[in-house]
Amino acid sequence: MDQRLDIILDKLNSLESGQIELNKKLEVMKSGQDELYQIVRAIRDRQEETDAKLDALSMDVHHAHGEIAGVKDAVKELREGVIFVNRKVADTEYEVNLLKQRKQ
Repeated sequence: MDQRLDIILDKLNSLESGQIELNKKLEVMKSGQDELYQIVRAIRDRQEETDAKLDALSMDVHHAHGEIAGVKDAVKELREGVIFVNRKVADTEYEVNLLKQRKQ
């Protein structure tokens, strides 16, 4: 009977040491999981920061696009004004030449 109790105690001790080993492994895994969680959280925070910067850049590009469209319109108006002035100058030169010819 003592021998059976010794075997049972040995097995219980073996189970207990196995449980202790499993608990240590579990602690290591938990530590690794916590580290991975921190890394993932840092990546997510950086991604949110990058998204915010990308949104700001996108807004800047849209703003610049609007300004460029405005400048194009202004250049078109200036070009039309220059063409009008050139025509007026040409008409005036023509009339001056006619007056010179009549005077002679």
